[in-house]
Amino acid sequence: MKTMYFFTAALFSSLFAQSQKVPDYISNPGLELKNPGKSILNELVFIPGGTFKLDGDQGRSPSQLVTLNSFYIQNREVTNLWYRRFLHDVAKTEPAKAILLLPDTLSWVNDFSYSYNEPLKLNYFQNEAYNNYPVVGVNFTKANAFCEWANQKVKAYISTLPAAKQVYGEVRLPSAAEWQYAASGGLERTCYGFDNSDKWLYDCGVFGLYDAKKKLFRGNYKTDEGNFISDRCFQTCPVMSYAPNPYGLYDMVGNVSEWVSDVFIEYNRIEGTNPAEWKSEIKEGIYTLKGGSWADMYKDQYISRRKPLHADSTHCYVGFRLIASFKKD
Repeated sequence: MKTMYFFTAALFSSLFAQSQKVPDYISNPGLELKNPGKSILNELVFIPGGTFKLDGDQGRSPSQLVTLNSFYIQNREVTNLWYRRFLHDVAKTEPAKAILLLPDTLSWVNDFSYSYNEPLKLNYFQNEAYNNYPVVGVNFTKANAFCEWANQKVKAYISTLPAAKQVYGEVRLPSAAEWQYAASGGLERTCYGFDNSDKWLYDCGVFGLYDAKKKLFRGNYKTDEGNFISDRCFQTCPVMSYAPNPYGLYDMVGNVSEWVSDVFIEYNRIEGTNPAEWKSEIKEGIYTLKGGSWADMYKDQYISRRKPLHADSTHCYVGFRLIASFKKD
């Protein structure tokens, strides 16, 4: 019965998309990124490989040493402008697919039914005033579709470069380990992904919590229950609104939570036992989010935090960024 439901829903969505007209803000996106491949490369920051301790979500999952190769990661979250440019390209050959890949703007009213978010539902994605804001309302499938498009654009641009400069690799979503390693800013021990100008931000205990709460505009998140405005932005902020971490990455804390490629694994923690003995369960169809959002409290901003979300789910506080692994041929 469940399989039949999803099949029927998918068929209905496909037929509905075929009957719809591509919106003008996609057909004529206005300010276009004329060379997407080159523009994407300009937003990537080199992260040197190394071995680090992948913290276990404050004891909710086992900690482990992880060795990573060098990689590049986008210095900001993917914006509405970027996503509209992606849909513009898709719509040229597959207009029905472009309709299906539109962000779920209803997430603004579904997530906060008590708030008057109707203007955001109507304007957040399509209005040019929000060009530089992070795209939200995209599920795991849509985020990966954008990555595939970005990968094609980057490879096409690289193919035009002199042979000595040509590199080959993949543009994709980061893994949880890559995301956390980049968020640490290269610091051996850090709890929060700020610029670490304050020593207490290394601490996940009471002092770190206190400093994250007073934070002095370090990121877009709540400093108290129900307090959405203390950081200048009532919902999302334009990307790069706050100081970057030591690697030059913006919004690794706050603004929007970000999809990563890992299937979510839930651990049955047993007090007083070796974490290696904990039972684990892979949650089918559920993937991992990293980084707190504008809708989260200060205490949930530590970079080792993992959150589960179904691949089909959309929220007005979830977005993503790109990672690239390149090597000379």
